[in-house]
Amino acid sequence: MRRFMTYALPTLLAVALLAGTAGAQVITLDKRHIDFGDMKQMEDRDAEVVVTNTGTLPLLIKSVDADCGCTIPELAKDNLAPGESTVIKILFNSKKFVGDTTKMVHITSNDPNNEIVSVMLTAMVNTPIIIDPPTQRLGFPKLRRGETPSREMNLTATGGQALEVTGTKTRKGLFDVQVRNNENGNDKHSVLQITVKKDIPVGRQSDNIRLTTNIEEMPYIDVDMAAWVVNLIEVQPASLSYRYKKDFKRRIVLTPFVKDLEYKITKVETDLPEIQAQVDKNPGGGVSKVLLTGSPIPKTDTRARGAKGHIKGTLTIHTNLEEQPIIEVPLSYLIRM
Repeated sequence: MRRFMTYALPTLLAVALLAGTAGAQVITLDKRHIDFGDMKQMEDRDAEVVVTNTGTLPLLIKSVDADCGCTIPELAKDNLAPGESTVIKILFNSKKFVGDTTKMVHITSNDPNNEIVSVMLTAMVNTPIIIDPPTQRLGFPKLRRGETPSREMNLTATGGQALEVTGTKTRKGLFDVQVRNNENGNDKHSVLQITVKKDIPVGRQSDNIRLTTNIEEMPYIDVDMAAWVVNLIEVQPASLSYRYKKDFKRRIVLTPFVKDLEYKITKVETDLPEIQAQVDKNPGGGVSKVLLTGSPIPKTDTRARGAKGHIKGTLTIHTNLEEQPIIEVPLSYLIRM
């Protein structure tokens, strides 16, 4: 008898579990695959998926998510009684995709057997010109002022017509432009070469260029450029402002772009007699520091009255570097008048 109970108990549990599952909520989709067929780039298409609860308990749709920002699913109702249906509207944009494209929409519910079900979206995205990189952006990571790196964009016509691309300058003139048509003897292939100009200003810079083509379906192409340009020695903070302070004590930190750069601070000075500057640390390489100390001029001073309490000046740091012999840091402080 004990042996019978030992074997029967797992069987009874399995039967009970199956009975419970059979009476549960069940998610059913009218389609698992949507094929949008041939599409142009940046084209919108929409479709609908009907969701039905074919179980005997209420179905809760917890979320509907796409794996790409190009796809936007919209659920009409998230709680379905047994036998009830709802619709998921799906908007798909072909963006800058090229060729066979596959995206997914994932539906999460309280169906115990199918917690997540998915709908596959497919399309054949056609373009008269294949652009690489497809983002139509050329970025330059952190680089030292004076460096002139280049990046290229490839453009290839997909039809029978030879490709002719023209473009001579960017909108702001921060980058040099060269267009090479008939690259490597291929009259359908052109190359855009973008080079950072030597005198590009320090900071995060952006620019763009509009290329023109002889392809009627794509007569122009907009390309964005971005570069982060820094000095050989970076200064933090880039400026100092004191607001109604009774005395001044701040440090300026100089960090070389090249880790092992050897340099010396040869002199530091300010044009505000109330603020004194001295080298606090200058190991001959690596991080250096300049210490600023002092007290504001009194409000009775003619300079204070003439400036209405807003005093401006400059800290000048001299180095032995040919590329950056002088570093200027704006200074200012306010006096209560």
